[in-house]
Amino acid sequence: MSMQNFNTSESNSEDVTVTAMALSCIAFRTVALKSKANGKFVTAQNSGSLPLIARSDAVNESEKFDIIPVDENLSHIALRAVANQLYVTADNVGAGPLIANRDQIGTWETFQVVKLADGTQAFKSMANNLFVCADNGGNSPLIANQDSASAWEAFEVISQ
Repeated sequence: MSMQNFNTSESNSEDVTVTAMALSCIAFRTVALKSKANGKFVTAQNSGSLPLIARSDAVNESEKFDIIPVDENLSHIALRAVANQLYVTADNVGAGPLIANRDQIGTWETFQVVKLADGTQAFKSMANNLFVCADNGGNSPLIANQDSASAWEAFEVISQ
């Protein structure tokens, strides 16, 4: 199987690529997201009624997300929280924290998956073209507010 790279013109790093192969491996799967910022799992707190935050030590229903492809070439996805079956949104054009409270996929609910050099993934919000960050080292809710991806923007995607 050949790997097709999709270059991200907004990226400054040569080792940041979006790969159709990486997305095809996780599309339509239920996953957990483990933050590189603090080693904790992202959780849709209170059955999804509170913002997403990387604070869980274990994977339960609130830490599981379905990956839904948004386009045919698998370059963009949506995340649906298993806890409430609602889509994760970068609320207020990305200015608000990520929360799983939408019943339809639009621009605010669409993310580009970017494979980082260390094998982890970053998620770029299409609401504002910024990377999702486990802000404050993972101690604050996830928010799409970073121009580039480093440790706080890196997530291990683990099939469930």
